Amino acid sequence: MRLFYIKTLEKKKEIIRQKKTEFNHIVYLLPKKFYDEIEDSLNGVEVHFYEDISKSNDLINFAREESLLILDSPARYKNISTDKFRRLSKISKQYANKIIIDTVPFASEIEYLYVPLSYIDRNILGYQHYYSFRENNSEIYQNKQYRSHDFELNAKKMSSIAYQEYQSFLDGIEIKTHDVSLTPEEKDGYEKKKEDYFNKFDRFNPIVTALSDYSNMRDSVYDKIGEVLQNIDGEAVLYTNIKTHNKYLKQRFPNVRVRTFYDVNGDEQNYKNIILCEVPIVRAYLFTDVISRLNKGTTVHVIKPNVPAIKLLYNRMSTEYTQLDEFTKILRKEIDHIETRS
Repeated sequence: MRLFYIKTLEKKKEIIRQKKTEFNHIVYLLPKKFYDEIEDSLNGVEVHFYEDISKSNDLINFAREESLLILDSPARYKNISTDKFRRLSKISKQYANKIIIDTVPFASEIEYLYVPLSYIDRNILGYQHYYSFRENNSEIYQNKQYRSHDFELNAKKMSSIAYQEYQSFLDGIEIKTHDVSLTPEEKDGYEKKKEDYFNKFDRFNPIVTALSDYSNMRDSVYDKIGEVLQNIDGEAVLYTNIKTHNKYLKQRFPNVRVRTFYDVNGDEQNYKNIILCEVPIVRAYLFTDVISRLNKGTTVHVIKPNVPAIKLLYNRMSTEYTQLDEFTKILRKEIDHIETRS
């Protein structure tokens, strides 16, 4: 197997232990924030962080023929115009043996499936460049016609080299959306802010970010959070985009844990309720990090102010987790089909 899609730390550590018995030298690349949770499994492993790969050429210059390169969670780095993509492409070419360990096959949407798989082998999907795959052209595979983004097609192409621990990405996880209507005064404030921000910024993203921050900190939003907390069973943890918002939530709800999406620490499985006080703004995969650590039976509550900026972010997030759930369900079916035949 070359592609491992898993959610539990126990399984990740098991894979690392197994690879240690197969290879004398392992190079392990991962995001810094995941290091502490698997540090005890990395003894004797050469560890590098994605955040640092532009600082040195060691991964390129000192690659050994007998080495195994493990890419942990590469799907989140989907932008092919970045230096990180160029460096990862160059690094991966130096290693004959390489695998991916990730919670998901892609980030954002199916067109970005190509990016992490290209580090392993561009022939997996049959396209030599991302732009060719992105076009979603028609192709024939096993005597059947597909579009290149078809979930079944890509699952078939991957299934012989993939292991997936779970049935589908959202298996056993319920997502509830709680719409929030701003007060007339808050709506007026939103419109005034929108006018100000369009005059202040010449790019779209800062406008969406600023309008989202404004909307997420209104009293009507906090009232809805309080209502949700009153009507749930079991403990809850609240998530935000930035730490400056946390202090206001802690003042309003002093007995509830509050953290940012960046603070995933492995204890998410201890909670029956996850409340997204804000929809992820900058990096939607941060929500994926949270979901991937939840136990079956957990409910994710999404607080959604009914304003255009939040709707845009919400649609982006829901597209991602819906596609991931649908694709992984099909991939698991194809994997099981191969195992049944063998």
